[in-house]
Amino acid sequence: MAATSDPYIVFSIDPPAHPGCKILRHGGYFGRTVRTDMQANTLNPTFDEARNPLAYLGTRSELENELLRIRVHDWDFFSSDDLIGQADVPLSGLLEYGQVEVELTLDQPDTSKPKVRGKYPKKTVPAGRLYGQILFEGKTPEYHQIGILVERKPGITFLAVRINSASKLIPADPNGASDPFVVVEWDGMQQETKVILRSLEPEWRQTLYFPLKLVTLTLQSLMDKPAISVRVFDQDAAGHDLLGSCEIPLHKITSAEHAKVENETGKHAGFHKGRVFKAKAMPLVLPGNKISSTIDLELYFCPDLPQDIVLEESAERTVKELGEVWANRVKSFWRAIPSAIQFQLRDHLKLELSRDDPGFEMRPQVRE
Repeated sequence: MAATSDPYIVFSIDPPAHPGCKILRHGGYFGRTVRTDMQANTLNPTFDEARNPLAYLGTRSELENELLRIRVHDWDFFSSDDLIGQADVPLSGLLEYGQVEVELTLDQPDTSKPKVRGKYPKKTVPAGRLYGQILFEGKTPEYHQIGILVERKPGITFLAVRINSASKLIPADPNGASDPFVVVEWDGMQQETKVILRSLEPEWRQTLYFPLKLVTLTLQSLMDKPAISVRVFDQDAAGHDLLGSCEIPLHKITSAEHAKVENETGKHAGFHKGRVFKAKAMPLVLPGNKISSTIDLELYFCPDLPQDIVLEESAERTVKELGEVWANRVKSFWRAIPSAIQFQLRDHLKLELSRDDPGFEMRPQVRE
C-alpha cells in the first residue's frame, strides 16, 4: 500500500433477489448504494455525510435482516480505484444504537503458501477502523412484518422460533373448527406463520427468525431483553379471535441441553447444533377460559451464543439479591443490640437465622 491514499467510502444494501414491483421504486432496487466525497492525501480521513441518503423500501423487520456493506476505496486518476478496506455489518444492532464502530479488513494473496490453480490463497489482514453514525430521514418503518418473512442470513445472530404444531385448540367458527395461525413477538418485532384452514390440530413446521439487535453481546444486555410472546389466533375477516397464548423467557434457551435441529429453513440454512429449548405440549392460556390447548415449539439462537452466556431466572435472581440484603441488615442490627437483650432473643432467633446463613453466629457483647 502507498504511503498515503485518497480514500472514499461506499455504503450499500444488497438489492432483493426477487424485487417484483419494487424494481421501479426508489429504495426497492435502486438507491441502495451511496458514497462519500474523496479525501485527498490522508490515511486518517474525516468524512461528512454521504452524498445522498441510503434508500430502503421495506418493513422494519426486513431492514434489520440486512447487512450494511462498507467498502473503502483509494481514488486513482490513471487506473481503476483500489479497494483498501471492507466490512459487512448487521443492520439490526446499528438501527438500535445508531453508532458504527467496526474493524476493516482486506483480503490479500498469501505468498507464504503454495499456489492453487495458479493463484495464491487469500488471507485476511487488518485495514483500519471506521467510526460513524446512522441517522434516519423521514418516517422510520414499523416493526410489524407484512408479506415476506425474515430470512436467515450469514453473519447475523438470530433468535429462531420453530412452530411445529398445536393440539386441542378450541373451535372458533360455526363449523366446529378454526383457521389457526401463530403470532410471535420479541424485542419489538412481530412475525406470523401461515394459516391452517379448518383444523384444531394444526401443523405449521415453520421457523421464524428474529435478528438479535445488539452491537456487542454481553450477559447484561441479553438479560434486558423481554420474554418471547407466542399467541395463536383464528383467522376471521371480522377480527381475529385469540385461541391461547404463552410466554418463554430467554433463560429457558441459554440453560437448555444441546441438540441438533435438522429441519432448518432458508437459503443458507441446513441444520443447527447448539442449545435448543424444546417446549413439548406447552400449555396455552386464555383469560377467562379453562382450556387444554397446547403448542409444540423449539427455540434457539443461531449461531449459538457463547457458552458462558447463561441467564438466570428473574425470580431466582430477585430472591438471591433480597436474601443477601436481608442477611447483611440482620447482622448489622444484631450487633447494635445490648448483650442482655441478645440473650433473651438468642434462642428464638438462632434457628431462623441459621437457615439463611449457616455461618452466622450471635455472640453477646462484652461490657467493658
